[in-house]
Amino acid sequence: MVTTIARERAEGQITWREVFRNGTQQTFRRIMLGAGTSFMQQMGGVNVVAYYLPVVLERSFGFSPRVSLILSACDSMQWMFWAAMATFVIERVGRFKLMLFGAAGTSLCFAVAAAGLGVGGKAANGVAVAFIFLYYFFYGLSFLAIPFLYPSEINSNRSRNRGASIAMVTNWLCVYIVVSITPVGIDSIGWRFYIIFAMLNLSWIPLIWFFYVETAGLSLEEIDRVFELKHAPGAKMTYAEAAKQAREDIESERLQLSDPGSKDKEPTSEYVEQVA
Repeated sequence: MVTTIARERAEGQITWREVFRNGTQQTFRRIMLGAGTSFMQQMGGVNVVAYYLPVVLERSFGFSPRVSLILSACDSMQWMFWAAMATFVIERVGRFKLMLFGAAGTSLCFAVAAAGLGVGGKAANGVAVAFIFLYYFFYGLSFLAIPFLYPSEINSNRSRNRGASIAMVTNWLCVYIVVSITPVGIDSIGWRFYIIFAMLNLSWIPLIWFFYVETAGLSLEEIDRVFELKHAPGAKMTYAEAAKQAREDIESERLQLSDPGSKDKEPTSEYVEQVA
């Protein structure tokens, strides 16, 4: 941390020009990864369920206005429950795996909802409604919380404020897009509207798999070091290998700062600081 602060003071405040460059810290890449979680969170269709569930239940499933409101109120209670459950698993399982889990699950829910509505009939509609309710399980354990954590973790100390701000701007722009098109989409193409979000959520899986980095169990300094190691000229290592090396490097620096005479000592695990 001391080394990081000294370097940031020497470099000064980040400029907008630097935001769009990678450099040794991979600034642009990391800002896009943070903003990408907000993009996936909102363009995955959560507000089709959160904002417009009464409309969806009434127009797509044929429920009365009163029943639609009651079902929507019951469904919304899941937010609190799954948000609480996420606090127990998000650090143990990790952001990467949970985002894959959430993308696959929410895609399945929208696909089944579309299929149920397309087939029609009481039984098919019942299955579709059940999967709309199940949507919160997958979303609540993944994209409900991670997009508010990841931008602050993945960005360097120097670019963190600007990176988190860009992520929030992305979030609300996507909210506006989805809530604007949903009523029109439902009225115009009916059950096919839900296929759009099934495909979007499915497309998140390769995006997450190939580009996203696990931050669970890494301190902020270690995350910085991971990107320096992984993208150093001529470097040929995976992010997992870079994370292992970063832990060793940061631990060695801590030992040297705490005991100048320990330069040649082997690092010990008792100095490793795990930061959520």
